[in-house]
Amino acid sequence: MRVINCTLMRNVAYAASWLAFCAAALVSNAAFAQLTGDIGTSYDELILAAQQPGDHSRNILQDLLSDFGQNPFTAVGRPDTLLGNLFFLFNSGIFIVGTALLSYFILSSVAQTAHEGEVLGKRINGLWVPIRVSLGVFGMLPVFGGFSLAQAIVMWFVILGIGLANIMTKAAISDTEMFNALIPPPGATQQSDGAHFSSDTARQLFLMNVCVDTANAYYQETKGGDWYSWLRSEPELSFNNVGGNTAIRSVGISGDYSCGEVVLRRNEPRQGSFTGGWRSPAVNYDDIAQISNVAYEQKAAELLSMNTKMAALASQFVDAYYANDGATSVSLPASEFEAAAQEANQAVSSAVNQAIQGAEGSQQAQRSALTETASNEIKKGGWMSLGSWHSTYAEVQAALQTAAYNGQLTTVPVSDFSDASEDMYATIKRMMASANYVVQKPAEEVDYNFGQDVIHFFVNSATGNTAGTGMVNPVTAAKNAGDWMINIGLGMYAIDVLLDSIGGKVAMKVGEIASSAIALTGPLGGAVKIFAELAKDFASILPILGGLLIIVGGMLSIYVPMIPFLTWVAALVSYFVSVIEGLVAAQVWAFGHLSLDGEGMGQKTEKGYQYLLSALLRPPLMVLGFFFASAMLILIGSFVIKEMATVIMNVQGNSITGLISILGYFILFAILLITIVSTVFDIIFQIPDRVIAWFSSGLEAQMAKNMDAKIENQAKAAMGWAGGAGAVIQGARGNRKNTDRMVQSNQQSKGPSQ
Repeated sequence: MRVINCTLMRNVAYAASWLAFCAAALVSNAAFAQLTGDIGTSYDELILAAQQPGDHSRNILQDLLSDFGQNPFTAVGRPDTLLGNLFFLFNSGIFIVGTALLSYFILSSVAQTAHEGEVLGKRINGLWVPIRVSLGVFGMLPVFGGFSLAQAIVMWFVILGIGLANIMTKAAISDTEMFNALIPPPGATQQSDGAHFSSDTARQLFLMNVCVDTANAYYQETKGGDWYSWLRSEPELSFNNVGGNTAIRSVGISGDYSCGEVVLRRNEPRQGSFTGGWRSPAVNYDDIAQISNVAYEQKAAELLSMNTKMAALASQFVDAYYANDGATSVSLPASEFEAAAQEANQAVSSAVNQAIQGAEGSQQAQRSALTETASNEIKKGGWMSLGSWHSTYAEVQAALQTAAYNGQLTTVPVSDFSDASEDMYATIKRMMASANYVVQKPAEEVDYNFGQDVIHFFVNSATGNTAGTGMVNPVTAAKNAGDWMINIGLGMYAIDVLLDSIGGKVAMKVGEIASSAIALTGPLGGAVKIFAELAKDFASILPILGGLLIIVGGMLSIYVPMIPFLTWVAALVSYFVSVIEGLVAAQVWAFGHLSLDGEGMGQKTEKGYQYLLSALLRPPLMVLGFFFASAMLILIGSFVIKEMATVIMNVQGNSITGLISILGYFILFAILLITIVSTVFDIIFQIPDRVIAWFSSGLEAQMAKNMDAKIENQAKAAMGWAGGAGAVIQGARGNRKNTDRMVQSNQQSKGPSQ
C-alpha cells in the first residue's frame, strides 16, 4: 500500500513538474514575443547595441584588454599585450595549482571509496563530478589571448550588460526627442490653482451665467418703463481676446458691481535666448513652443465650450427658480461641474498628445525636443555619457512642463450685492442666495517682517519655475542662488573698497562730525555716538559677510551642479573596478569547481554565478537609477522648497528676522540644497546595490560610496581653504590699511612744522 502511494505521489510530482515546465515555457515565449514585438529587443540586437561605435565603455575595455575586451571568444593564441601577459602568467599558475589539487581530490576519493564501500564516498555526488571537473579544468585554460574560458564568460556577461544599458539609453533619447518629459505633465502642479480646469472653474462660470441671466430677465421686464432704461446696455457675458488672453466678462451691470470674470492668461513659452534664467543650447525651444501654443488654444476652446454648457445649466436653474416663484430651492448640478472639468482636462491632454504624435510623424518638419547635435552626441557616447547630460534632460523637462501648462486661469468672483438698493440688484442677490453663493472674503495676506520678505524673495527668485511651471529643480535653483550670493558678496566687497578709497568709512566719518557738533554730554550726542560705533562695526564686518556669501555661493554655483556628474563618475569607476575584480576572480571561480564536495556546483562557486548576474544587471540598473534620481530630485525639491516658506513663518512667527537671521537662513538653504541633491543622486549606485543584494551580498559598489564621500569632504575642505585664504587676504588688507593710515598721520603731523 505504501509502495502504491509512493508511486502515485511520484507520478503526481512528475505531472506537476511537466505542467509547471510547459506553463513556464508558454509564459516565457509569450513574454519574449511581446518583448521583441513591442520593443524589438532580441539577443542579436543586444549584441549590436553592445558593439555600437563610439561607446565609451567598450572603448575603455578595448584599450585596457585589447581584442579580448572587444570580443573575448575571438582573442585566441598567445597574448601580445602587457596585461595579457600578466593574466596569462596568473592564469597558468592557478591552472597548475588546480590540476595538482584535482589530483589530490581524486586520490582522496579513491581512498574514501575503499574506506566506505561506496563509489566516491558519501560526501561526493557522482552525477556532478564530471561536470564540475570539466568546467574547472577547461574554465582555467588560458587560451583566449592569455585569458581563460571563465574570464571570457565573465567578459561576455559584461558586454551583454553594456548592450542592455545602451538600448535603454537609446530609448530614453528617442522618447525625449518625441517630447516625452521625464515627469509627464502635470507633474507636481496637478493640484495647483489655475494650472488646469477644476469643478470650481465650472461653478464660477455657472454662477456668472446665473447672475447675468437674472439681470437680463429683470432688464427685459423693466425695459421702457423709465426713460433712462434705454440708456442701459443689455446684461450679458462678453468674450474677447485682449493681449493674447481669452476673457469671459460680464457687461451691462452698472456701478461697481459685476457678475465676475474668468481670464485664461497666455504665458510666454520657455525661450532659449534673451532670458534671465539658465537655459541649455541642447534643447529645441522653438519646436517645444509649438506644443505650448497647441495647449493654450485647446484650453481656450475648452473654456468657451465649458461656458456654453454652464450657460445651458444656468438658464434651466433660473427658469426653474422663476417657475417656483422662488418658493422652493432648486438643486445645483454639482456633478455636472466635476464632469465638465474632467472632460476639459482630458481634451487638453489629448490635444497635446496629438500634437506631439503629429510632430513625431511629420516627415516635413522633423521636430524634436532636442537639437540634432545634442541627440547625436548622447547616442554616440552610449550609456556612459548620461551623467554629462543631466542638465539637458532637466531643462527638457522644464520646457515641456511649461509648454503643457501654457495658460493660467484667474477668476474674479461675483460681486456682493447685499448693500445694493436697486431692485435689480436685490433680485440678483436673492437668485445668488438660492444658488448657494457665498460672498468670498478677500484673502488675507500674510504679514511678513522685512527679514522674512528678503528670504522669501531670494528663495522664490532662485527657485521659481526652474523645472517648469510650478516645479523646482534643486540643481538649477542652487546654480541661481549661488550666482546671486557671489554677486552680492562681490558687491559688499566692492562697497568696502569704495568706502576705503574715499577716505575711510563714510558712516564713521559722519558720526564723528555729528558728535563734534553736538555736546557729547547730552542724550542726543550719546545716541549719535552709539550710531557711529554701530556704523563703524558694521562697516568692519561688511567684507567678512561678503566673503561668507562668496564661499557659500561658490559651493552652490560650482559644486552642486556638478554633483550628478561626480556621482555618476564615482559609480562608473566602481563599475570598472568590479569588472576587473570579476576578471581576476573568474580564474578562482573556475578553480572552485574542482572541489568535489557537496551537491551541484558546490558552495565555493556560488559567488561566481552571482557575479555573472551582477555584471549583466549593474549597467542597466545604473541607467534606471540615473533617471529615477533626476525625476525624484524635481519632485522632492518642489515639495521641500514650497514648504520652506511655511516652515520659516512657523519658526520665526512675529519675531524680528534681522541680518544674522537672513544670513543664517541663506546658509541653511544652501545646506538643504546640497543635502537633497547629493542624497538623491546616491540612487545611481544604491539601486544596483539593493537590487543585486536580493540574490547576493558582498557585491556592493563600496568604492563608489567612498569616492562620493571623498569628493564631498574635499569640496567642504576647499570651502574651508577658501575661507582661510579670504581671512588671510582680509588680514593683509587690514594691515596695509593700518600702515597707510600711519603714514598719512605722520605726514599730517609733519606738515605744520615744515
